[in-house]
Amino acid sequence: MVSLIKIIEKIELKDWDKLISNYSENKIVVSDHALFRLSEKQRKVFKAQELINILLKKRPILIGLQNNKRYAVFIKNKETVLRIIIEITENKIEINTFYNIKPEQIPRI
Repeated sequence: MVSLIKIIEKIELKDWDKLISNYSENKIVVSDHALFRLSEKQRKVFKAQELINILLKKRPILIGLQNNKRYAVFIKNKETVLRIIIEITENKIEINTFYNIKPEQIPRI
């Protein structure tokens, strides 16, 4: 069985920069699912706008295209790494979910 979240292609930073430059802050939305599983304490730290700012302003350390055609964007955040799963359409970027992972959990592509 093929995993839908398996990364099948590494995206180079220059290609990522070109891709994301087509979207302004108001074209990026955070799905309800992305914030659904957070505790109250986590919701105080990770608000929708904060996730958008991280995605737009911080340099990813890895970007990969998954089998499900969503992008996994890995961004260093203090002592952990955020794995942000996004879906890019012609009109918007939707942040579907995100996870805090340890640096050693970053996949090798």
